Amino acid sequence: MGILPILALSCVVLALLSYQFRAFLRQIEALHAEIEAARTREQKLIDKLLTKAGFSPLLERENVVKLPDPEIKQPDFIEEAFRLDAIMEEVEFINPEMRGRNADYVQQLYPDLWRQAEERYTGIHAPLKT
Repeated sequence: MGILPILALSCVVLALLSYQFRAFLRQIEALHAEIEAARTREQKLIDKLLTKAGFSPLLERENVVKLPDPEIKQPDFIEEAFRLDAIMEEVEFINPEMRGRNADYVQQLYPDLWRQAEERYTGIHAPLKT
């Protein structure tokens, strides 16, 4: 047995695999089209029900992407850590029993105390308005 029959057999196997792969991709595309059709039908039904209920449905739906303003410096994780540490110091000032506790612990178990300390911190460190 030479190399020629093995080469021919491998070509046939590769052709069958590529045919199966293309069929699989067509099946995926058909499923995506079916999902999109179901979404549009659902949206039309929602619009119809809203109209019957007396509400006006949105005429046009848009995907809005919110981009941060490049002029404003976005806080990074280091600044956030310093802010949490400063708020934790305010918590310790208000309630000395919280000394040595974690910020997440205080936020979850004592949300009112955390909110009060956060308001106090932002009140002190808020930028002055001109």
